[in-house]
Amino acid sequence: MTGRQARSVPLFVSVAGAVIVALDGTVLLVAQPSLQRSLAASPAQIP
Repeated sequence: MTGRQARSVPLFVSVAGAVIVALDGTVLLVAQPSLQRSLAASPAQIP
């Protein structure tokens, strides 16, 4: 593996991790109202 390739691996892993975190936040934001209704939870119970 060349020096350039060795430097790009951590960058790729970091970007992939950031994408996963962003996707997770988006899924939770979209699903939260539905979860709240199905669990009959009050707004105070959903952080």
